[in-house]
Amino acid sequence: MLKKIFVNSYLEARKEFKKETKNLKQSSYNVVDNLTVDVAEHHPKKKDTLLIIQSGVHGVEGYVGSFFQLYFMKNYFNKIKKKMGVLLIHSLNPYGYYHNRRVNENNVDLNRNFIDVFDHEEFVNKRVASCMRNSCSFIAPKRQRKYPLVEIVFFWFKLIYTTIKYGLNNAVKAGSFGQTKWSKCVCFAGKKKEMSNKIFTEIIRNSTKGYKRAILVDIHSGTAKKFHYRGFTSTPGNTEGFQLLKGIFYDLQKDGRQGMGIDIRGSAAPYFHKISKAKENVDVSIEFGTILKYSTLLSIQYLSHLLVKENQVTHQGPKYKIPKYRKLMKRAYFPDSRKYRKFLIKSSRKILDRLLLKLEESKR
Repeated sequence: MLKKIFVNSYLEARKEFKKETKNLKQSSYNVVDNLTVDVAEHHPKKKDTLLIIQSGVHGVEGYVGSFFQLYFMKNYFNKIKKKMGVLLIHSLNPYGYYHNRRVNENNVDLNRNFIDVFDHEEFVNKRVASCMRNSCSFIAPKRQRKYPLVEIVFFWFKLIYTTIKYGLNNAVKAGSFGQTKWSKCVCFAGKKKEMSNKIFTEIIRNSTKGYKRAILVDIHSGTAKKFHYRGFTSTPGNTEGFQLLKGIFYDLQKDGRQGMGIDIRGSAAPYFHKISKAKENVDVSIEFGTILKYSTLLSIQYLSHLLVKENQVTHQGPKYKIPKYRKLMKRAYFPDSRKYRKFLIKSSRKILDRLLLKLEESKR
């Protein structure tokens, strides 16, 4: 069972997804270099609830997302296909998935691209804006990564210096915005809507028509403690949809940067609420932790530093080190161990069992 629901490459994932969803309506959207976003959907006669499961917004996180979709199809689809619609969006960022990168073919972080304004600087205070500009070399070093020890010393020196100069809160905000403004930084938001963004918009607008309720489940991996998962939502807290999610994720967290005026980080979830044609819309982003089971904070630090290293080698070289860091990226977001895979199975079963139970209860 483990071998059939876990895949080791984008091409293998696509093949398994197409095979597992062969009895559903399938469609494919070419993004770049014959790499595609693949969609499978099922719509019953009575359009009550549409369950949407999406994977691979951050390319390298597509491994866990692909698993979750395959696990759902093998164990849950036949049980619910007469009761609700199903829409599976596989690998929204196929380039990043194929190359084991977080960003897409234009070095854009797709989550940051789901916004209306691409230049965020005007939305933050002056000190955060200054920190963003002056710490660009920290997030995206403009030199080859020849000497790892020197790079580590520089990384921590710049991190400590930035924190002292701008204050911890401002430094964290500037870092979380990910240098969205510069094209070679780790979380570039882009300058226009990316192809994957346009594809997502078309799929959601067309597939949600006529439904009373649409639920988006967006699968991610990385920034949670290893062997733990977290749920984030932008669904308003005074709605039935939010209460439904609270029954599934006991530590459900509201997604968004409070006090910023906008969710400057960007996310497919709040954008989904704007474009869906369903009467009621519910979203949840599930983060399956992958690093350092004792501390979410240390996991974030490790992954952030790894993103900087992979980004630096990709843009500045030396090019022969790219395979090494891409391999580290895959391992960081998809640990290759039987124990971790069992954790994914157990957690996914728990989440899906609770979700379907709460949906049944909401109909009574």
